[in-house]
Amino acid sequence: GLIAFYGYFKGIYNVLTFFILFFMGRIFSRFGIAKLLFIHPVNYFLVFVALMFRFDLIVAIYGRVSTNIFRSTTNRPALNMLLNLFPPDARGRVSAFLRGTALRIGGLLGSGILFSLKGFVAPEVFSYIAACFCAVLVFSCYLLKRIYSEILLKNLMETQIDLKAFGGMDLKRLIDDNTKKRLYEGLDDPNENVSILSAKILAHAGVKGLSRHFMDIL
Repeated sequence: GLIAFYGYFKGIYNVLTFFILFFMGRIFSRFGIAKLLFIHPVNYFLVFVALMFRFDLIVAIYGRVSTNIFRSTTNRPALNMLLNLFPPDARGRVSAFLRGTALRIGGLLGSGILFSLKGFVAPEVFSYIAACFCAVLVFSCYLLKRIYSEILLKNLMETQIDLKAFGGMDLKRLIDDNTKKRLYEGLDDPNENVSILSAKILAHAGVKGLSRHFMDIL
């Protein structure tokens, strides 16, 4: 019975992951990285809220499947793209710190807290604590979304990012609607260098309607 359950579990997980990955290119292009980063922490928050009201196997299965799927299909690819915003010489160090040191320390702290409170706190109470941590994570994603276009434009304009290192689709996924709007405004900038660089970035990203915008300027 347990082997059959695990087989169904992994089968459903793999099918759903494959199905979502099939559409992820369009989803990234449509919504952008800053919005997609909300999905994983918001889902975590909803899982722990559900556990407050229904602490059973059904919610636990949904939480395990959904968090793994969103981590694989949205969170991990989006974070990989965000790493491209760092200069090449710092990218490796940042990646190693986040995926190595920070991840291990977080895991050890979480395990230590659970182990130390095991005999004093009911398991259901941990859902309230975890929901609070998830709310902080969601808020941090909101703050990132507010300053995302500013960070991206600063990196692009200061040429810290090598445009040739990006495929057109990758750069298109990095540029959200707010960044695209400010790049269009940059085409009319009195500074010729800013106008040329804005045009190069938009062209390299394959933004639709760029030719029509040039015609309107002329």
